[in-house]
Amino acid sequence: MTELTKPVSRRVHVSGKGDFVVTLTKQGVSIRKLRKRKTVTLPYTQLAMRALERDRWMLNAKEWDDPLAAPS
Repeated sequence: MTELTKPVSRRVHVSGKGDFVVTLTKQGVSIRKLRKRKTVTLPYTQLAMRALERDRWMLNAKEWDDPLAAPS
């Protein structure tokens, strides 16, 4: 595993949508349209929740409160 010590950005082509710049930071994932200034940032906890909701995971209330918490 590689530790994230500084932001990492990559250009990504999304078919039918165009080119985007995706940036990983310690706070979360940011995405913006190439050559545009408006950026949307999603913290890692919210990213995990959206992925779990999208895949229809069944979690208990405690797991939904903090989906990135280590299992106890």
